[in-house]
Amino acid sequence: MSGNVTPPYRRLAELVIGSRVALALRVAAERRIADLLADGPKTAEALAADAGLPAASLRRLLRALAALGVFDESADGKFSNTDVSAFMRDGASPSLREMILILNDDAVLKGWQQFPAVLESGEPAFAAANGMTFFQHVASDPKRSELMSRFMAGIYGPESSKIAAGFPCGRFGSLIDVGGAQGHVLADILQRHPGVKGALFELPKTAELARQFLAAKGFARGLGLKRAAPLIGVSLLALAFTGCGTATGAVVGAGTAPARAQHGLAEPRGEAHAAVPGLEPDGSGDVRCRIRSSASVIGEPPCIMALANSSIG
Repeated sequence: MSGNVTPPYRRLAELVIGSRVALALRVAAERRIADLLADGPKTAEALAADAGLPAASLRRLLRALAALGVFDESADGKFSNTDVSAFMRDGASPSLREMILILNDDAVLKGWQQFPAVLESGEPAFAAANGMTFFQHVASDPKRSELMSRFMAGIYGPESSKIAAGFPCGRFGSLIDVGGAQGHVLADILQRHPGVKGALFELPKTAELARQFLAAKGFARGLGLKRAAPLIGVSLLALAFTGCGTATGAVVGAGTAPARAQHGLAEPRGEAHAAVPGLEPDGSGDVRCRIRSSASVIGEPPCIMALANSSIG
């Protein structure tokens, strides 16, 4: 039969076992196999103790992933990293380790098991399957919140310098990144445009991670957490500028129910905090905008021009 196996047949066979491959990658990421191989090739026996798996089981896992090109197996039974597994290393940029762990989380997989019902009804399944929304699930565990923040930084972090270089943010006096995870995009923009003041709005646990990240990037002055009004359930890149009437561009009215419906945005839920680099935590930096559930996304100066990029409802 092997002589009749065509590339299309082989490709479909690979797709059929895709869920098994994803789970194998999850175990390899959880056990940090790529990091354990950082200093050179090792046998399964040499890796077993640090990986916390029996050598025989670990060998089967590594051989399976080696067959897919994730790791390499030599004739003497030693395994080593490849250009593929390099993206599973701690500190890799871009990194896929956190993406592997988040997308193959038990709760996420439980939601995906309802995929046929989702297609039939058109309704999301995560909350029905798990008793909470995806972002409530993320926020319910500090480690999971940190993992999610690193996931976003891992896949979008390399793009932040391009955003900072390609968009003329320097023409604005202030910038607010709403739903900006740990603040990697904001940090690159502020470093490129030192005259711009910035703020990051996020959920409380993520805002604390952002405060630590931004402080490490040199934005310690005036960096504090401030309670903000309830945010709409959408990820926004919001550019704030002083003087509403002096700049051009559409202001997205995402606060009112008709506006939310027009832009396909979710209903408000939860509350957010703000990590504010370069602005005084007591409010003297004039970060007085509010995103309210009963009004458009405009407040006291500086105003907000919001460019919606994705709904997370």
